[in-house]
Amino acid sequence: MTSFQPSRREGGFTLLELLLVIGVAALLLIGGIATYRLVSDGNKATEATRLLLTLRQEAQVMAQQQGGIYTNITYSTAVSDANNVFVATGILRDQQNNPFNGPITIAPGATPDLLTIQFDNVTRPGCVKLFTSITNPNEIESVAVNGGPAQLANAVPSPLTAVNAATQCTLAVNTVLWTLK
Repeated sequence: MTSFQPSRREGGFTLLELLLVIGVAALLLIGGIATYRLVSDGNKATEATRLLLTLRQEAQVMAQQQGGIYTNITYSTAVSDANNVFVATGILRDQQNNPFNGPITIAPGATPDLLTIQFDNVTRPGCVKLFTSITNPNEIESVAVNGGPAQLANAVPSPLTAVNAATQCTLAVNTVLWTLK
């Protein structure tokens, strides 16, 4: 008499189990990439804000040496060499690199007591952070994004908020123009 013995299952994974593991891995990878981009944009925005404040301070020191005017202060990384690498022109001491890999331009404003600093190629999150990095009306005249209307620092209520920045920084790549006092 033979007894019935159940068949033994071979070791390994079923197709369903493999698909489930691959699906979970893909979701984790997508989440990791999205998190990396957010952190990377945040780091670039922090660096751009630091650079904006450094450039402003350096230009103010130079203006004080010229009697409080910005007339002779110029700087641009909009010029590129044969390898398409941005090179600095102008009179600021150190070459500065835009963390968003775009040009930086510094020039006198509409009047000799105003200075403009422009960052190009700024991502949307970076634009919002740059837009709100200086909110003291004693330091800035205005901020404009993508050639739009200038937002005044001394308007009531102050428009230099993250909410207002989000409505201004609508493109994936933006240009932020500061006019500083």
